[in-house]
Amino acid sequence: MHIVAARFQFGKCLMKHESTYKDWVAELRGLTRKCNYMCSGESCNNSYVDKMIRDQIILHTPHDAVRAAALQKTLPTLAEVLLIAESYEATSKTVATIKFPEFDAEILKPVQFSEWASPIVLAKKPDGSVRICADFKATVNPQIDVEQYPLPLRETSINMLRRKDVPFRWGTEQNRAFMQLKNLIIKATELAHYREDLQLHVAADASSYGIGAVLSHILADGSEKPIAFASKTLDQHQVKYSQIEKEALAIVFAVQRFHQYIYSRKFILVTDHKPLVSIFHQNKQLPVMTANRLQRWAIILMGYQYDIKYRSTKEHANADALSQLPLGPDVDFDKQEWCNNVEEMNLPINHNQIQKHAASDYLYNRVKKFVSEGWPIKLKNGELMPYFTRKLQLTIEQGLLCLQGNATRVIIPKALQKIVLRLLHEGHWGVIKMKQLARQHCWWVGIDKDIEREAAKCTICCINSASPKRTYASWPTPEAPWDRIHIDFAGPVFNAMWLICVDAFSQFPYIICLFGTTSAHTIIALKSIFAIEGLPKCIVSDNEPQLTSEMFRTFCYKNGVKHITTAPFHPASFKESRCDTKNQNNQENNIQPEELTWQTISSQGHIPEPEKSAVNPSNAFEELRRSTRPRTPIQRYQADNFLQKKK
Repeated sequence: MHIVAARFQFGKCLMKHESTYKDWVAELRGLTRKCNYMCSGESCNNSYVDKMIRDQIILHTPHDAVRAAALQKTLPTLAEVLLIAESYEATSKTVATIKFPEFDAEILKPVQFSEWASPIVLAKKPDGSVRICADFKATVNPQIDVEQYPLPLRETSINMLRRKDVPFRWGTEQNRAFMQLKNLIIKATELAHYREDLQLHVAADASSYGIGAVLSHILADGSEKPIAFASKTLDQHQVKYSQIEKEALAIVFAVQRFHQYIYSRKFILVTDHKPLVSIFHQNKQLPVMTANRLQRWAIILMGYQYDIKYRSTKEHANADALSQLPLGPDVDFDKQEWCNNVEEMNLPINHNQIQKHAASDYLYNRVKKFVSEGWPIKLKNGELMPYFTRKLQLTIEQGLLCLQGNATRVIIPKALQKIVLRLLHEGHWGVIKMKQLARQHCWWVGIDKDIEREAAKCTICCINSASPKRTYASWPTPEAPWDRIHIDFAGPVFNAMWLICVDAFSQFPYIICLFGTTSAHTIIALKSIFAIEGLPKCIVSDNEPQLTSEMFRTFCYKNGVKHITTAPFHPASFKESRCDTKNQNNQENNIQPEELTWQTISSQGHIPEPEKSAVNPSNAFEELRRSTRPRTPIQRYQADNFLQKKK
């Protein structure tokens, strides 16, 4: 066949309806034998068959999703395009097997809960489009899972001889158990071949210096047959991990070591560390305050389909033995971990000083021991409870306890807490800034309350705070009647507005009905009062427009009266004559207008009762009434007034 004809046939070869991408690639590769896709250079014999097959798949694939995913990569290889296509095929077949519930297509009914509703997050791309990210852990994924059964293990009577205070007696039963154990060991050393139709188990465990992993098949009779073993020693950094981090590292090591066996397959992950069952469970939300290292490992495990199950240490002997007798270091795996480790310890005081005081802190060492060896399931000690509730965040870095969150925070021993508190207080930043600094560097039980107490004792911090403590000062006590009066409006009461005038010395009120609330009407009402009692030295009012107008200001100036206005929106500073504008209808009250008194208005909630004073109001008022010298404008020119002004 001519080369051009062969290449024409190659270009016309499309993917058949029932064939897979592997079948299509095999067919294309067979046609390239006569196409002579070789470099034409004299000294070059490179073949570009894979590139032609790659281009044929991208251009003529019947699935737009495969084409779009492949074009997002820069110069993808044939293997990468084929991986995208096969992943699309596997996903399509899986979704096709899901049985959705039947529903009436003609009627839409509201529901309170949907088994298929998944939380989504909308992320805006730089080009303006939107990426929709959905979490299918608790909805779609459980419908794809294949349920498995735990592996039963048996114990022999030989273990009884290893117990303390048990006499060593070797009899017929022990001899028979020994022979059975030998046969089991012989059979167990035989590795099974990998099979796609059998369930996979991945068991992992960690000791203080090594980690081990076992990949095995569960046979039809329920027995477990190993496929591969793996183990390694912990490097100088991994040895300092907390126990929960060592157990999690063993799981990640097992999954990455057996990646070629378990990727794209459902398997059972087995561990003897119970907290990891909740942290790495695919159908549970990852705890928000989990340590950063555990969060990173949880994201790695999200690329696999698995069920994680807990197995007690007594039944976890295979992986436990490998962790106790590790083979040696795994340099390639350790290099990957080194790339992801970022150590940042901005200690407010010397590192050696913290270690020195931590060594003599009993509670600190107990927590450190639990972090290294593992926490108990339940805890009754009250002192350890704050640490127990944060056990997923506690780690050991360079011999010190650290609390991981948004930042790695050093846990300070009790002997150094006051010193660190003084360091946080330097600069008088206030409560909020001190807490922000502490959340980046250090922690101990009750640190927030200690910071609040430290800032409350500091006068500078209180003054510079956003909301300093309020201090109130009462009005000065007047020396004589009619030195200072307070005025305000009340009403409408009985379809009229009223001017309330209260003497600060005697607390005696004047109540005058107004024909209007303008400045002119207010001045006329005040003149009628001043005609009886004389001019006051000071008038206190709020900031009503008629009381701050130019007309009212001129009236006070000409009569030598000092006018003081209270702070806006602060009625507490004007409580002597403060009145609420609350509508009252005559039908709601049985009181007639001619019966209106101070007590009447006070009882209706328009003005508070006069404050209790050390001076008897009736006597003070009588003294006011008996005064033969009411204050008049001419008194402003007395010598005493000029002398007081000079002072």
